[in-house]
Amino acid sequence: MPVHFRGRVSVKRASLLAGPLAAILIGVVCPSSAALIGISRATDGFYSIDTLTGAATLISTSNRNASFSGLAYLGPVLYASDFAPNEGSFELVRVDLATGASTFVSDQGGSANWHGLAANQSAGLLYSIDQNDSNRLKSLNPISGVITSIGMTGIQGRGMEYDDASGVLYALGPADEAQSLYRVSLVDGSATLIGPTGVTSFFAGLAFDNGILYMVADPDDFGAGSSNLYRVNLATGAATLIGSTGIDQIDGLAGSGVPEPATLALLGLALAGLAASRRRKR
Repeated sequence: MPVHFRGRVSVKRASLLAGPLAAILIGVVCPSSAALIGISRATDGFYSIDTLTGAATLISTSNRNASFSGLAYLGPVLYASDFAPNEGSFELVRVDLATGASTFVSDQGGSANWHGLAANQSAGLLYSIDQNDSNRLKSLNPISGVITSIGMTGIQGRGMEYDDASGVLYALGPADEAQSLYRVSLVDGSATLIGPTGVTSFFAGLAFDNGILYMVADPDDFGAGSSNLYRVNLATGAATLIGSTGIDQIDGLAGSGVPEPATLALLGLALAGLAASRRRKR
């Protein structure tokens, strides 16, 4: 609804009004049906996952076979690890989420077990823990294809996520099923235990959205049940159930971190309001 002012509005008052208005607009978070993206090993499908209920909605189906795959957005590009174009061959790929089509990026140094994937936006790097190489933390530059071995972690890292705000790399471990949350050093790869999630699952993924760490896991592993979405406490590692995805064996998880168009429009209005108030003041 338009806001009308009667009579003259002083520069001071206009500035005071613009400040709260901009704060309100900038603080608005528009709901997104694709805030989290998951990949199912059972269906080879990409899903959007509702962070409020855990419910998953199919977006597209991959043109390759998903293994125990990791997902991560580096900028606007979605990457997936452990994708198999054929039996015995595993690759890191670039994904077109709208169609499910994928493009080869790396052979993962010959490894078949990059189960987790995380992205460092400022460094332009992807991270994975290579289970075929003594659980070493490795970085990959997706532009040059260069893989760098950082160090042994001692954990499998079936789910991984990097927090650009704090500069912390999180990973799950230590081994196949009893998942605990760890911090992993980017200097030497050493992993420090934060605490148990309380969830046992062979399938697990981590992703941040709006400052919250989420975990997807399938407690019955290869059974007929569905994966669940959890909220993870960064201080203790404890996971709180949000709800069932309704989809079996969702493994990789990614948070896009890309603002929705409606959010961008609101930010534009807020900035326009601030600019107008500055012009009045001058």
